[in-house]
Amino acid sequence: MNITRQAYSHYEQALREPDLNTLVHLSRFYQVTLDELIAGNIHADQIRESMPIYKYRHSETVDHIHTLYLTDQEVNLIENFRDASENDRQMLLIFLNRKP
Repeated sequence: MNITRQAYSHYEQALREPDLNTLVHLSRFYQVTLDELIAGNIHADQIRESMPIYKYRHSETVDHIHTLYLTDQEVNLIENFRDASENDRQMLLIFLNRKP
């Protein structure tokens, strides 16, 4: 949703209110109407996340502008890529960048 974890936490704690664009993204993500989201008349059994549920690791860039959410499998892939030989890295990059 392109917001920091801190901003989301502030929304949950009512320390800050999200702008309209963020509310629209939240309503789409949780598949609820804006009215339900704003009025707070949502029961837990009504919430349906629009993305598959994975265990993500959260990481922010130093400038806190970009946020990455990686699964354990993606973290493992990156760690193995870093440990690979230069030749293996080049072969993997060629494989990943090919078009079907």
